[in-house]
Amino acid sequence: MKIIMKKFYFINLLVLSLLIGLSSCKKEEVSLEEPELSITNNSNRDWVPSNAVILGFNEMYISGKLAPEDVTNDEVIVKISSNADPEGFEITLPTTFSSQNEGKIKYLFHRFSGTVSAANHTDAEKKKIKVSEYGDTISITIGDDIITKTIAFYSDEKLTYTFYNFSFSAVVFLNGYYYEGTENKSIDVWSTRDNQVVIIEGEWVDPSIYQGLPAFSRYKFDILLNDGWSYPADNMVGIYPFSELDPDGDTIFIKYNDKTYYTVYTETVTGPLQQY
Repeated sequence: MKIIMKKFYFINLLVLSLLIGLSSCKKEEVSLEEPELSITNNSNRDWVPSNAVILGFNEMYISGKLAPEDVTNDEVIVKISSNADPEGFEITLPTTFSSQNEGKIKYLFHRFSGTVSAANHTDAEKKKIKVSEYGDTISITIGDDIITKTIAFYSDEKLTYTFYNFSFSAVVFLNGYYYEGTENKSIDVWSTRDNQVVIIEGEWVDPSIYQGLPAFSRYKFDILLNDGWSYPADNMVGIYPFSELDPDGDTIFIKYNDKTYYTVYTETVTGPLQQY
């Protein structure tokens, strides 16, 4: 009988110890104390400020966290406005419930994310907010003034470059706030192999070719590349092709509006060119 009682006591003690252990391991669940909001242009270019919107890179990535009590039906309302359009418009973003452990506290929150764009006109359906041609500030407000942040818009023209391997050519786009198509736009192009300047006249990109009105205006400049010397009359720029010793290939220099930019000729990402 004593042996049975001792076993019963030991089992009770073991169960009690486990309960105490589980109780001490249980984390206190707390709602996120401060809302979080981030706005970036999602650029991977070192020379492009992530906290600003520029021509040629006008999309904004919005993300953040909210306390569960600030979310209704797993959605959150986001208001976008600017100095050029103070009224702006609202969009609805879905949220996802999540949690994060910090010490003995388990923080509960909802994540959200989405994108909007700057443009020379407002189009709520396409999530475009009008900005001023002289520069602007875009405001993003979450919910009923839960949190607001701003991001700057810079209106200076930007050049982008894309290489097409199948045709051994490239295209440069000049991104501006608004072009009528009557502007005379040209660029000077040369390379490391041949410093002879090739002057290329721009072609206005008619916005009517798109299904909807584009965010901003553009001119395009078509460049033919040649494994040899340049031929200005044919808009052809001579380059050293890439090799095992030089996997990126030759460097292309582009001058516009008294500023010189550069890129390896094999560049295929349409991002703003780096100034030389």
